[in-house]
Amino acid sequence: MFSQGTKWGDHSAICRWIELHAMPTKQCFLVHRLDRATQGLMIIAHTKSIAKAFCKLFEHRHIEKHYLAKVNGEFPQEFVEQVIDQAIDTKNARTKILSVNYNEKFNESQVRVSLETGRKHQIRKHFSSLGYPIIGDRLYNTEAVNSENRDLQLQSCLLSFNCPITHKHLTFSAENVNNDSA
Repeated sequence: MFSQGTKWGDHSAICRWIELHAMPTKQCFLVHRLDRATQGLMIIAHTKSIAKAFCKLFEHRHIEKHYLAKVNGEFPQEFVEQVIDQAIDTKNARTKILSVNYNEKFNESQVRVSLETGRKHQIRKHFSSLGYPIIGDRLYNTEAVNSENRDLQLQSCLLSFNCPITHKHLTFSAENVNNDSA
């Protein structure tokens, strides 16, 4: 399911699906979105006031966001704990490398990152600029255009925040949902 519809409609978007299939019927408000080809966790609100509260958490960077990205080759271990601090569209953009796991059999690395900012295609652009574009990225990986039909290997895998309703700290995790390869 997509985080939002297209110019042809929203029948494949998550909010529309929830509104049509939730029992009882619930109104939905998209708090944030993922790139169309990115998989993983999203926050959906059922009232405007809660959506607004979550939007403020994102705006003030009070939501911790982790992603898993697969790249070809052995991603350098020396990047672990480093921050890619490279502007995107003249705006500050910061991506922190948390860990790297290399799979020798497939010659791929799974890299876990956290976002300190949230710019359009931030992870995809940062990895491409390092010479390690994400597998299946047809915008920033020239090899992906001519490769097998692998989807974008990028997944939102963790959201952690203080709930604006209960004020309890919550963490949601979805590790390794994308099993396209190893």
